[in-house]
Amino acid sequence: MAFSARRSLASGLSRHLSRRLHPSVSHLLPSHHDDHSENPSPPAQPPPLPSALRSPSRSQALGLPLPFGLLHASRRSLSTSPRSNDELDASAEVLSDAASSVSVPADVLADAAASVPVSAPAPFPGEVAAAAADSFAPVAALQHLIDGVHSLTGLNWWACIALTSLLIRTLTVPLLLNQMKATVKLNAMRPEIEAINLEMRTSTDPQSMLEGKRKLGELFLRHGVTPLTPLKGLFIQAPIFMSFFFAISNMVEKVPSFKGGGIYWFTDLTTPDELLILPMLTSLTFLVTVELNMQDGMEGNPMLKTMKNFSRVMAVLTIPFTMSFPKAIFFYWVTSNLFSLGYGFVLRKPAVRSFLDLPPIETQFAPAQQPTFNLFGASKSVPAAGSSIAESDRSSSVLSQRFSDLENRAKSRRESQD
Repeated sequence: MAFSARRSLASGLSRHLSRRLHPSVSHLLPSHHDDHSENPSPPAQPPPLPSALRSPSRSQALGLPLPFGLLHASRRSLSTSPRSNDELDASAEVLSDAASSVSVPADVLADAAASVPVSAPAPFPGEVAAAAADSFAPVAALQHLIDGVHSLTGLNWWACIALTSLLIRTLTVPLLLNQMKATVKLNAMRPEIEAINLEMRTSTDPQSMLEGKRKLGELFLRHGVTPLTPLKGLFIQAPIFMSFFFAISNMVEKVPSFKGGGIYWFTDLTTPDELLILPMLTSLTFLVTVELNMQDGMEGNPMLKTMKNFSRVMAVLTIPFTMSFPKAIFFYWVTSNLFSLGYGFVLRKPAVRSFLDLPPIETQFAPAQQPTFNLFGASKSVPAAGSSIAESDRSSSVLSQRFSDLENRAKSRRESQD
C-alpha cells in the first residue's frame, strides 16, 4: 500500500515537472505511455526515420543550440514506443518550427562581423590589362610597364610606381644632357646675338633687317641650337608627366588591388592623403629642386629670375592644388623630384662636368646687364652706340675664346678615346 502510494506520488510529480519544463510542445507530442502499460507487447524494430529527421535541421546547420525543453522532448519522443511515419513527420515539423523561431541578437551578429578582418582585394592576372584596354597608347604602355615591374619584383604598388619613375627618368638623362649642352651654347652665343639684334633695331633699311635675320639663322644653324632650346626640357618632361598622371589615375579607378597597395598611413592608394604629408613632401622637394638646379646651364639668362619666381609660386600652390589627388600619384611626383635633385647634385661635380664636356660652373659666361636679351625680340633698354660696339667687340672675343676651348676639349677627348 505504501509502495503504491509512493509510486502514484512520483508519477504525479513527474507529470507536473514535465508540464513545467515543456509547456510549449509537450501537449503536441503524442504519448502512448498509458496504452503501452495496458497492452504490453514485445518491442518492435522502429521504421526508418523520415528524411526530415535524417537530414540535419536548420538549427544544427546554423550551429544554434536547441532550448533545453525542446532537446529533452525530442529525445523523449524518439525513445517512446514506435509510431507511424505521419506522427514522426509531424514531430519533426514542430521541432523545425521551434528551432527557426530561436533568434540571435543583432548586436551579437554585428560584433561577430566586426571581428572578421577586412582584407584588401588581392591582385589577379589581367586586372591591369583590362584597365589599360581603353587607354591611349603611351598611357597603356606605361600601365603595362608598372604591372611588369609589379609582377617581376613582387613589390607593393607604391614601390612599383616609384621604381618605374626612376627607370623612365634614367632613360631621359641623355636627352637632358643634350638640352643642357645646347643651353650652354645658346648662352655663350648671346653677345653675338645681341650685337646682330642691335644692328637690326638701329637700322631703318629693310635690306639691313633681312641681312640681320640671315645672320641670326646662320649663327643658330652653325652651332646647332634654336631660340627654343631652353624649352626643350619642358618638351621632354611634360609628356612623361601627363602619361604618368593619366596612367596612375586610370589604375586607381580600375585596379581593385590598389586599395591595399601601400603601407603605413597610405595603405589605400585610391584615396587622398588626409594628413597632407604627401602633398607637402611634393611641394618641398620641388622647391628645393628649383632653388638648386634651375640655374644649371642658364647662367646669365635674363629669363632665369622670372622663371625661378614663377616656379616658387607653383611650389607653394602645389599643396592646395593636389590635396584631393589619390595617394598613388604622389609616388611618381616625389620620386621624380628627388631624381631631379640628385641629377643636379651630380652634375655640379667638376669631374662629372669634365667627363660630360660641360664647362665649369664658375667660368660660364655671364653677359652684361644691358641690354637684356629676349629670345622673342624684345629689349628693355637700348644702350648708346659707342658702348654697344665696344661691348660687342669684347663679347665677340670672349665668345671666340669660349668656343675655342670647347673645341680643344672635344678634340683631346676624341684623341684619348682613339
